[in-house]
Amino acid sequence: MRAFRDQGGKRWDAVVGHESYGIQVLLFMPEGDGETRKAVMAATTRLEAHREVDALTEAELRQRLARSQPWDSDTRFSG
Repeated sequence: MRAFRDQGGKRWDAVVGHESYGIQVLLFMPEGDGETRKAVMAATTRLEAHREVDALTEAELRQRLARSQPWDSDTRFSG
């Protein structure tokens, strides 16, 4: 898990999750109220996904958050 702040100063946690067919996603969970968001990752395994997240700068996390979409809460999450 990675914690960072968006352009407006709001704190977010970024964690690796997965969807059906083994698709790895980066889940963005806001501190306090707000909508959880997701971004599909290039990684094909959980290990690769965790390494990808660890290598991201805060600026890159903010970019991925900006390109993310709402997360469907019915989707399986494995954090």
